[in-house]
Amino acid sequence: NALFTNVYEAKKVNLTPGMALALLERNGLNRSVREERAAFYCRDMLANDWEVNNQGIGLGADGQLYDGRHRLWAVVRCARTVEMLVVSGLSESARATIDHGRTRSVADQLRILDREERAARAIQWLRTIDALHDVPHRQFSVGVARERLKTYRRAVDWLYDGAPKKRPYHRAQVLGAFLFARHALGKRITAVLNRYATGEQLGRGAPMLRLREHVVENPKSGGRNEERDTALKSFHAIRADLEGESIEKLVVDPANFEFFASRVRAPTPPKTTS
Repeated sequence: NALFTNVYEAKKVNLTPGMALALLERNGLNRSVREERAAFYCRDMLANDWEVNNQGIGLGADGQLYDGRHRLWAVVRCARTVEMLVVSGLSESARATIDHGRTRSVADQLRILDREERAARAIQWLRTIDALHDVPHRQFSVGVARERLKTYRRAVDWLYDGAPKKRPYHRAQVLGAFLFARHALGKRITAVLNRYATGEQLGRGAPMLRLREHVVENPKSGGRNEERDTALKSFHAIRADLEGESIEKLVVDPANFEFFASRVRAPTPPKTTS
């Protein structure tokens, strides 16, 4: 491959799928591919959100691919030509220093780039909504996070101000349900959230009392299935509160989510292909 050289150099290259495949054949001892990471990059490429930065492809003077396998797989999977930084001529000893240190999260990047100071909380809420829409690969890129924040901007800002901060009532799956309900029905949800957040004047069978009891009894997530169940139970409680119903037990019923989804005027988040 013409990109390999014994001389250290860095340059921007328009990487085609064919070039990416050729580089992948020089993989050597790199770690195995994580499909979710490759799909993560692919989404940005398809959405034209891919940006050249200092992280690209690392090539060794020995003719081996040192870094960038997931980026290359994304180029192949998306069948897109993208511009990327290619550093060649690396010594074999350089492999020990690649991918060290803490990476910036999407929330970190949104705080830096967009001054979205509370992005970490919002991303947790928005992931709950994506999971209920069966959107695969719940890891957000900056581009996807920006898209979701734009779609749910009013509801996110509302929840920033009104959501309970105390454990365990700030559970992300519960607040994600409130966010979507607010997006669907507007200000009607404000009083419901206030009853949940304060716990005041809740009589026997009150839906918000049942929801508060649920998060106290289940303060930690037990995995994605339990996260989804908690969100669906939250929709049950919110709907029952709106309709003035008393409940003895929260149930996992997708129909309660669909009740709110059917009232959303704007398009729901599209399913992304991997």
